[in-house]
Amino acid sequence: MQEMPDFQFTSIQVNHGTTAGLHVDRFNLGPSATIAIGKFTGGELWQHDGSRCGQLVNTRRCKRVNGQHPHCVLPWTGE
Repeated sequence: MQEMPDFQFTSIQVNHGTTAGLHVDRFNLGPSATIAIGKFTGGELWQHDGSRCGQLVNTRRCKRVNGQHPHCVLPWTGE
């Protein structure tokens, strides 16, 4: 992966037009990388980071996240 050449992975998951509520990725063995592509607005990733408010992750660029922390995708419009 050009944006994160040191990131090692064993699988790739592609989602289209779906959303999952607040959840954790129970079977992840390490960090995840995420990127959102398409013509849409909204759709940021919210991730619990130990603070009261959590953090919003702009996934328009490849980002490293911990799928074992609670997270969800915020509403979006478009494709």
